[in-house]
Amino acid sequence: MLLRVGIIGAGGVAQKGHIPSYQRLQEVEVVAISDPNEIKLGDVARRFGIPHTFTGYRELIEEDGLDVISICSPNSFHPEHAIESLRAGKHVLCEKPIAITSDGAKTIIEEAKRSGKKLGIAFA
Repeated sequence: MLLRVGIIGAGGVAQKGHIPSYQRLQEVEVVAISDPNEIKLGDVARRFGIPHTFTGYRELIEEDGLDVISICSPNSFHPEHAIESLRAGKHVLCEKPIAITSDGAKTIIEEAKRSGKKLGIAFA
């Protein structure tokens, strides 16, 4: 089974950790990435051969055929990005920390349970 991944955030965590790690796995394909910085977004997509780019994360989440959303955005956005991804029926791998408040973390966990989707937190 091939898992199709979308990445939210094109910063260092995505470039040095998530994207290369996914690309080492035969059963995973990184097919989309979003970042509001168009220049960085284009550079990262070209360097890693990611075919679909979005300046808005919601467009990425709505992309058909994605199985997993990998959240590499700034920590304060993790709850918003994770909850919307789970509600869209996607599995989520979120970079640490899960949230900057306990309420944010609790809300993400509750949504994962409600959605029935997998939630993982990257603790490298």
